[in-house]
Amino acid sequence: LDFRDIIDSYVSCICELQDFELSKDDWKAIELVTGWLKTFHSATTQMSTTKISMLSTTHAIFWGLQDHLKKVLRSLP
Repeated sequence: LDFRDIIDSYVSCICELQDFELSKDDWKAIELVTGWLKTFHSATTQMSTTKISMLSTTHAIFWGLQDHLKKVLRSLP
């Protein structure tokens, strides 16, 4: 998402790529998926910080993921 303007500019300048220009809806979808991936990355990182995972920690991380996904699903059109 940091390079959105650069990507749009590059694709619009190259004739062979113009069929692949991303719409506003495409960028919104990419932003949504990026949010999901950041959440899963955070959960994975938290679970990987110790050699021995505690069940309580794993359970809390799982519930956090589940709550986040519920919020995301409610916000979908």
